[in-house]
Amino acid sequence: MMKKKMLLIGCAAAIAVVARGTLLWMNWEPDAEYRFRVRFHSTRERSSTVGGIKWHYAVIDGEANIVKAVRRGPKPFSDSVVLPTNLDGYPVAGVWGSIFKNDDPVRSLVIPEGVKEIGWCAFNGVRLESVVIPSTVTNIDKNAL
Repeated sequence: MMKKKMLLIGCAAAIAVVARGTLLWMNWEPDAEYRFRVRFHSTRERSSTVGGIKWHYAVIDGEANIVKAVRRGPKPFSDSVVLPTNLDGYPVAGVWGSIFKNDDPVRSLVIPEGVKEIGWCAFNGVRLESVVIPSTVTNIDKNAL
């Protein structure tokens, strides 16, 4: 009789834990960076060279979201970079991930009109001294700059 009682209490406790976890999971709202990573990895990464820089991006909802910049050619990045307004005909709407390496000499950055979002760690580690951010940017995630 005691074993049945303990088993019943154990089962009830397990059900309560699972129910609580399910409720927490159902109320969980992923942050924008997580949603972007999930959507980005479900699309194919593309690239386009503009102004001597190879821009890696994903197209989501008909808009380009930049995830990496790679300098093409023997020279390093200049100290001033202007992000493109469109890539292969897709308007640039967001910048995500660490697009520059920590040792890139970028000091001045111009973000063009039309960009809506600067994602998590977009320019993390870059020693920016000036940044031009247009009024179209409605979201700047933590550690973006």
